[in-house]
Amino acid sequence: MRCRQPPSATPSPGPAPPATCLAAPAALSQALRASLEMKCKCHGVSGSCSIRTCWKGLQELRDVAADLKTRYLSATKVVHRPMGTRKHLVPK
Repeated sequence: MRCRQPPSATPSPGPAPPATCLAAPAALSQALRASLEMKCKCHGVSGSCSIRTCWKGLQELRDVAADLKTRYLSATKVVHRPMGTRKHLVPK
């Protein structure tokens, strides 16, 4: 997740304002992209569908949440292990 500090007009002696996050975690954004579905609506006299408007919309929240829970429960648990001067993620 990438976060940044909000710009301040004048420096204040108090604590810094909280960071603003710009992106969702990777798993969440992947799950949301995968759950997009095409939704369409017809416009015209008596529903003649002379003009059709389509957009991508999210599925029901319950379905998205169930998918995220399944992904979370099936994820491989990892731990940090020092290897030389760096730490690597290895399965627990």
